[in-house]
Amino acid sequence: MIHRKYLPGEIDAVAAYSPATERCYLLPYELSVECCGTQLRFAPTKNNQSLGIRWARDYELAAKLEELTGAVAQLGEHLHGMQKARGSSPLRSTS
Repeated sequence: MIHRKYLPGEIDAVAAYSPATERCYLLPYELSVECCGTQLRFAPTKNNQSLGIRWARDYELAAKLEELTGAVAQLGEHLHGMQKARGSSPLRSTS
């Protein structure tokens, strides 16, 4: 296997699924480019350290999508430009 870092311009973000938590996570560009790896923490540290910790809950995909204001967050709300009417119901029925 060949391992290499992502370079600027190659990706926008990294999404990952954890079978252990059955959740998806979205890592932003800043945590994914020119890095060898990123770790997310699920449980508190034994010494209660909190500085520099990347909590998994902060990167859950559902939470991140709510923060987005771009096209990705609006995909479910987009309607086709023109509503279509149809004839009789059921189709091909005659009176």
